[in-house]
Amino acid sequence: MHATQKRAKAETELEQLKEADKKDEERAVEFEQSRITEEEEEVKKQKETAQALIAEEQKLADTLQEELAALEAEVGATEADTKAADTKLAAMIAEAVGEESNEGAAATAADAETLAAEEKAEHEQKEATRVAEIAQHITQQTTEKLQQAAEKTETEAEKEIVESIGEVQTQVLSDIQQSEEEEQKAIHTQEKAEKEEKEEKEEKEEKEEKEEKEDSNATEKEDESESDKDEEEEEKVFIFFSF
Repeated sequence: MHATQKRAKAETELEQLKEADKKDEERAVEFEQSRITEEEEEVKKQKETAQALIAEEQKLADTLQEELAALEAEVGATEADTKAADTKLAAMIAEAVGEESNEGAAATAADAETLAAEEKAEHEQKEATRVAEIAQHITQQTTEKLQQAAEKTETEAEKEIVESIGEVQTQVLSDIQQSEEEEQKAIHTQEKAEKEEKEEKEEKEEKEEKEEKEDSNATEKEDESESDKDEEEEEKVFIFFSF
């Protein structure tokens, strides 16, 4: 009877140990699951933070690009208006000194206004295209960097995740800024070259036009001189025969 009680007690204790082990395993599983869930939540939170930061920076970049485009368009319009005003003034001066007729001066002024309007439209179109290209480039880079950040955060530990996201954010913004600066530099270089080429062409045309006018004036003066000589000779002949 005593042995039976001992056996029953031992079996009870064994069951209790098994139950305790089972509970320990369940608690370990719950703890591990809780830890994984917390890490996943942290990763998700960091990704959302990165997305919000990049979206905000992109919005700021877009705003700056729009302001820059508006400013450059205004500068381009002012330059076109100034050029048109200079052309009008030159036409008025030419008319005043008798080098050009009223109709010619009016036509020159009208041509200057038309050219200024065309240059304004062309400048605005170029600025709109440039801003769209830069915005597209920034969006593409942001998407690629964000995807890389998402892939990286899913494979690293929690501490490394936080550090890597910060590094990626910094790198994304740095790459965007560098890319934008390179775009701006290339565009300004191209615009400068186009402007210089245009100024050289206009200077050459003005020089040729000036030379043509000088040749024309010289020819007219020579014709007038010849005409005066002929009249003088005719007068001398007339006087001679009169005597």
